[in-house]
Amino acid sequence: MKKVAMIAAALLFGASAVFAVEGEVSFENKLSSDIVNISGGEGEFAGITEKVKVEFTSENLDFAVTGKASNMFAQTETATGYAYNLPSYNIDLGKFADWYVEYRPVQWLTLGWSDDVYAYGSYLPVFDGNVASGNIAAENGFALIFRPIGGLRIGTAIDFGYTVVDYNDSVDPAETTFRLDWSFGADYTYGELFSFGAAVRNVLADDRSFGVYASLLDLAGAKINLGYSYNDGINGIGGDHLITLGASYGVGAFSVDFDLAWAGDNDVLTDDLYLGLLPAFDINDNWGVNCDFEFYTNLSSGDNAADPSFVVHPELTYGVNSHKFGLGAKFEIAGSNVDIAFPVYWKYKFKK
Repeated sequence: MKKVAMIAAALLFGASAVFAVEGEVSFENKLSSDIVNISGGEGEFAGITEKVKVEFTSENLDFAVTGKASNMFAQTETATGYAYNLPSYNIDLGKFADWYVEYRPVQWLTLGWSDDVYAYGSYLPVFDGNVASGNIAAENGFALIFRPIGGLRIGTAIDFGYTVVDYNDSVDPAETTFRLDWSFGADYTYGELFSFGAAVRNVLADDRSFGVYASLLDLAGAKINLGYSYNDGINGIGGDHLITLGASYGVGAFSVDFDLAWAGDNDVLTDDLYLGLLPAFDINDNWGVNCDFEFYTNLSSGDNAADPSFVVHPELTYGVNSHKFGLGAKFEIAGSNVDIAFPVYWKYKFKK
């Protein structure tokens, strides 16, 4: 009993010490569902997803943790009837999306755990994500990020989850497998005008990847991101070479985002193509509309050719105070097949 009391006291002291640091706490909870998935004329309940995130940021310390439960109450057919899924919250500590810690003992040095830090030009706004090889820090390990001068970030990281040395006495030592998932990169940002960056992921392995990126941060209301990546992919397409373009523009109540990703292997750069377009309009302070258009195709001829596919997702949103609601319809079209869903969500968010 004394041990339990001592542990509880230590945890309480640690928590109070952290939150004694002056900073900002944010909380976000999002409930979402596609309501029903209709494919081939048949429909089934799509289940419910909940995602909750708590984040703390301050001058010297930032951290966040995210929990997610997917497909709650989704119906699955069994040999004796139907089952309804009620999963536990998934907090996979090997992924940045679920947790990270940044500590800055001095302002020019950051120690990061499970801490993705991307070059700005690797971002695609419609997809709302980055090309993986644009990460100058750690995906699921430990990183050091140096800021020797204003605008310059230099990062190096070791990702965990790999055997550093796999040695077997029965084989020639020359055949020993050595695996250390080491990555490094840097980017430089000049004010609010432009940014350049480059990174190499998993340097010592045969499946290493690298990328170079550029971003125009403010071009008469527009932002443009450009990138080239080797041995990488994004949003379901990839290959030996990947060229990406992300652009955003806003004026008044209107905004529009655009994505392009073009991937191929060494012999041809016309294998896979993804295009995304997301126009949005704020009707007033509370109501808004947007429509997500996505297009995927394989440009190769012969056996690699495939039917193009389309995604169309119009949405109506309403926001008041810390709450936001969304209601829409989603159509996925591939050849003669059409899948339909009706995505809805409620999100509550505050900062303090």
